Amino acid sequence: MESVPSEVALLDAAGTITWANPAWLRAAQGGSDLLAGCVVGADAVRVMRGSKTPQASAVASGVAAVVAGERGEFEQEFGSADGVRRWRIHANALRRPSRGAVLLRTEITGAAARAPWDLQDPEDLSARIGSVTSRERDVLKLMVRGLNNREIAAELGIGYTTVRSHTQSVIEKLGARSRLDAVARVARGNLGGMMNRTPLGIGNQDVPMPGHLGLFYDAEPDLRRVLLEFVRPALDDPGQGIVLFGPPGIARRMFDNLAADLGRPLTSELESGRILIAHMDRDPDQLLENLRTAIETMAARHSTVIRVFGDVKWGAPGFPLPEDALWVESRVNNMLAGTTAVVVCAYDVSRLPDRALIMGGLKTHPIIVIGDWLKENPNYIPPADYMRALLLQLGSPEPTSGPTSAARRHSE
Repeated sequence: MESVPSEVALLDAAGTITWANPAWLRAAQGGSDLLAGCVVGADAVRVMRGSKTPQASAVASGVAAVVAGERGEFEQEFGSADGVRRWRIHANALRRPSRGAVLLRTEITGAAARAPWDLQDPEDLSARIGSVTSRERDVLKLMVRGLNNREIAAELGIGYTTVRSHTQSVIEKLGARSRLDAVARVARGNLGGMMNRTPLGIGNQDVPMPGHLGLFYDAEPDLRRVLLEFVRPALDDPGQGIVLFGPPGIARRMFDNLAADLGRPLTSELESGRILIAHMDRDPDQLLENLRTAIETMAARHSTVIRVFGDVKWGAPGFPLPEDALWVESRVNNMLAGTTAVVVCAYDVSRLPDRALIMGGLKTHPIIVIGDWLKENPNYIPPADYMRALLLQLGSPEPTSGPTSAARRHSE
């Protein structure tokens, strides 16, 4: 550690830096970035927060959670004030009875991996948004809903080539690099009020409403951590609602774990309707209807944000057959249109089969969350294309005498 080029420091249970390698000390004593002032003997969290920048606050909060034992690790990218250099800082909890953390900062020399909501906007974004025509706005609203060009053409009753032309025009007018980038810029500019944002709770990032996110976690402790982070904004804001969604028994267990992790009962929130326990169903149509009913129930309470957390339990009792589960995931995007719901579908990478993770997690969610990282999903396939290109080609994992229920339903 003494000779490595990356900056390394050791923190005790109070967040005080007890040791640092030469690279860290050079950055702490001579720099003007996040590590400035983080010398041996200093309170690292307090010094970072003292710079009073959003990225410093985010890093300080993550490091503080690791030091306090609230999470096992934390990772975040941040840049220099001039935007020329970028680093990744990683905090790991010490594996010993007394709390503390090891901090590692590594400079990013390649292209930065950035969330779509952090992409640099052109300075004239407002003017660019104003240049979008009325018909292009109609197309853009359906782009926000996740429809592809053919679906948009059918919805608006216009030609496919016309939609393609409008789509390309919108992307160019907004100075975007892709379809998803254009939608992200709409979220920031809130074009015509068609898209609002809310803090995700995970990783100090905002997401658009409505939103459908695929979240990948590693075993039960990680699931409990991200669930707590996701619902905490709603627990702190009486205007928000929470839906816990899972196979029979799973949603209730999430509720019990949430109460245990908070250290207080949530009976009043459950009785008042601020928290709703909803169950998945083996029948895919009924599963979607249960989800729709839960969201509509929360909307009737005038919830400003509806946070839905679903634990995907591939093969569990009460969970749809694989092909039906994939069909459900592919349809959620359209179902959310016009709502203020943010739906997180959690996938356990330690247990679920590859097909569930790839076909369900990666192909059906416009946004994915891995650890504390939120990213636009380049592997996302809109519902119509998903059904046509992938789902109808799947065979059942169990012996059958005919097509699967999802394939049969959608081929009729």
